[in-house]
This record gives sequence, structure tokens and C-alpha cells, in this order.
Amino acid sequence: MRLFEIMLLASNVLLLVLLFMPNTAFRRQTLLPVSGIAAAVLLVHFLAEGGRWQLLVPYVMTLVFLAVSIYRLQRRASSPQRRVSAWITLPLKSLLTLAILASASLAVLLPVFSLPEPTGPYPTGTRIIHWVDESREETIGAAGGKREIMVQLWYPAKPDRELETAPLVPEGMEILNALAAEMRLSGQLISHWQYTLTHSAMNAELSGEQPSYPLILLNHGMGTARFLQTAQAENLASHGYIVASVEHPYSTLASVFPDGRVTHNETDSARMVKSVDYREEVGSVWTEDVRFALGQLEKMNIGQAESGFTGKIDMSRVGVMGHSYGGAASYDMMPDDRVDAGIDMDGTLYGFRGDPAVTKPFLFFYAEDTFNAYNEIRQGKSYTNAELEKMGTTREEMAEQLKIAGLEIQQISETLKSNNQLLYMDGSSHYNFTDLQLASPLLPQLGFTGPIDGERSTAIVNQVVLDFFNKHLLGQDGGLLENPGSAYPELRDGTSEFAEGLQETTKKPKE
Repeated sequence: MRLFEIMLLASNVLLLVLLFMPNTAFRRQTLLPVSGIAAAVLLVHFLAEGGRWQLLVPYVMTLVFLAVSIYRLQRRASSPQRRVSAWITLPLKSLLTLAILASASLAVLLPVFSLPEPTGPYPTGTRIIHWVDESREETIGAAGGKREIMVQLWYPAKPDRELETAPLVPEGMEILNALAAEMRLSGQLISHWQYTLTHSAMNAELSGEQPSYPLILLNHGMGTARFLQTAQAENLASHGYIVASVEHPYSTLASVFPDGRVTHNETDSARMVKSVDYREEVGSVWTEDVRFALGQLEKMNIGQAESGFTGKIDMSRVGVMGHSYGGAASYDMMPDDRVDAGIDMDGTLYGFRGDPAVTKPFLFFYAEDTFNAYNEIRQGKSYTNAELEKMGTTREEMAEQLKIAGLEIQQISETLKSNNQLLYMDGSSHYNFTDLQLASPLLPQLGFTGPIDGERSTAIVNQVVLDFFNKHLLGQDGGLLENPGSAYPELRDGTSEFAEGLQETTKKPKE
């Protein structure tokens, strides 16, 4: 909870204590100043922090207590007060107490959450860029036109206290309403996310401490948004990386363009599951987005686009990473000669059929449940009719999906044979690789994330990502990847298992 939220709730608790005290001169003399203090805190809270629906009860209670206190002060000067029966006041006091407790609980369970402090020595900056690829037509969005992308840069910055701190969600409720709809929630339920700030200065000047900085291209997951990978981007930037977080329009919750246009997710999610060809069709657009962004960054580096980054991007040290479908895009970018190393965080692959395995440094980093699902397929799991019914698929459809999954596992296996690595994290689920896990302690209970603490898994993911790129782009081996469990017991190495590839099986499907 934020400072003035805590102070407001504390002042309301004090008002409740006074309310339950006998109606003595002390209570009458104290009630007005305490009500005034609570009202002052409320005003500062609204001005400095912004109001939110979780605290509606203390908002109303503060104003009612102030009004009643002023009224009683004026009435006491003209006529004596009449006593109200305890049979009336006690239930009202009890109800008010329960309402305050419920409001405080909502404020704790649905907080204005904070991103973890970046661990590097550099302050960080960010800026948002809009690029139009004149060489490509839009093929996912029904509106057509040229393919446009939004890219958010994160980078080591010169300190400047006069600059505004960037919000986590620059586009505000346009994005949050779309996210809430995806989660089948009301947009008001997560409206307080608009108050969460990053640790980066908006449009700050790039730091001049180093001649140039290595580049990381970062991709969000299918149907999510780039802001959900902010903690990873900021942490890398604080350690001296320039991070370009690429947004893939029409496959996001929403994209907001500089002219005010808003696009939403038009990728057919059901078709994505059942059609490999469609997955690869969409995937090719994502890969071209990343390739186009990399080209634009090259132009920035030689002074042909944007300002402030000329000669500052080390194009000889380039990494790609992404979550979910963005991880697949990262793998698909590896054949590009400009890319040196990559990470796939809990993503499947696309575009790999018939292609040689990646031989450059690459890390597959999975959630525990994803690893287990892949491992079951690798070991030849057969699905019961009940399991197929629960998944909403037929045995014929499953057979086709298992065939593709088998090819994917073989691709992973061949990639691991080039001294690459596969890690997974105990207690984690798909969204433990995003900032969503920080939003509420309720998320594990609701099944959105695994049981691992969100701050803990954020720290683990950030450190693994940092160590990987430090090792393969900077030649700085922190030792974590060689013995991951020593630093973080939740980290498991599944490299040797998956390097074996598919196991032969003669199991028959169970009824």
C-alpha cells in the first residue's frame, strides 16, 4: 500500500476507536481535529497518489465524520445533544468496522503494486517510438495498410530529477480495459494499475559512461502487452544494455498509436491452437517485426533515425528474448546474422519444420508445468478420453498436435546438443515470466500464476536473463548457469533429459 493510503486507513481506525468510546468531553473535543486530519490526508492522497475504488469506504467515512463533527460543533452552541439508543448505534458501529476491514483487505489484495528495484548501477530511461514498415502490408489486422509497430526503448540514462517517471502503462485505461476483458474482469477492477510507476525517466538522455551498449530485442507474449515485461527490461538497462521492447499490433491486448488509433487483438486464438500453418503465418509477421525493428535500430545507430543514440548501440553484440509466442519469435530470429544469443521464456516454437537447429547460444527457460507437459510428451504420454474431453479436442486432433510437438521436441533436443541449455523453475506457471505476477497475492489462488512468490520468481528470472546475456554477449560468466540450483533452489536443469529427444513408446491410448 502507498504511504497516504496507510495514513488514511490509520486515521479512520482512530475515528472508529473514538466512536466506540463513551460520549465524554474528551471524545467530543477530539473527534473534530481527528476528522480534520483524516480529511487533509484524504486530500493529499487524491492529489499525490490518485484515488481508487478499493478505498471508497474510508473516503466516504472521512467526509461523513468531518461533516457530522462540524454539525455537532455548531449544534452544541445552540442546543443540547440528544442521546441515541445503543440498540441503534452498536450495529451501525459494527457494520462500519466490518466495512473498513473489507476496504483495507481489498487495498492489500489489489494493491498499487511496485516493480522491483533494478539491480544494476545505471539509472534508467525509456522512450516510445512508432515505426511504419513501408515494405510490408498489414496481414493480421482487418484494417490493412502498411505494417506499423510500437517499440519502447529502455536504456542506461543520465540522471535527471526534473524528468517525469514513466508509468508502467503509458496508454492507461485503453490497455487496462483490454487486459481486464481478456481476464474476464471489469476494467475498474484493475484501474489502479495506472498508478504503478517504473523506475525509469521518460525521454531521458542516454548515458555517456560507455562508448556503446549491447542491444537486446524483447518480445511480449501472444495477446498480452509489452508493459508486462517491464521489470526484465529495466533490470537489463540498469546493467548497461539497450533494450528494445517490440510490440506486435493485432496480436496484443491493444496497441495505441500516436495519432490516437487503437487496435485490438485480431489474431484467431482458436485457430492458433489447431492450425500449425496459421501459427507459422502469424509467426512470420512477428519475426519480420523484430527484423524490421533491428534494422531501424541500425539506422538510429548511424544517425539516420531518431536522435541521441548515434554510435551508442553496439550492433556487434545483439540478443533476443521473449515470453511465450515472443520466445518463439526469438528462436525464429536466431538465423539472422546480426543476432548472437537468445532466450525463449516458456514459449512453443514456430517455423522450425525442416529448418536446422540453432547452434548459437540459446536458453530455453520454462515454467514447471510447461516443462512437465513437454516431458510427458517426450516420454510418450497417451491421453485418456476424459483428458481429451477436458482439453476440448478429439483424438485425431491430439494426434496431429502430438506429431508437431514431437518435431518441436526434436528441434529443442538438437539445439541443446550445441552446448545450449534448458532450465525450468519450480512452483512457476506461464505468467511467472511477466509482471502480472506482482499485481496481487490472489493470483496463485486464481490459477493465473504458480505458487512461487511473485517477487522471488521475478528476481530469479531477471538474474538468469542477466547472467545469460552477460556470459554470451559480454564474456562475463557469473557462474549461475553452470550451477543454477546453488543460488536458487527453485531452478532446475532439464538439459540432459531433453537432449535425449523423444523416447520410443508402445503405449496404447487409454479409455
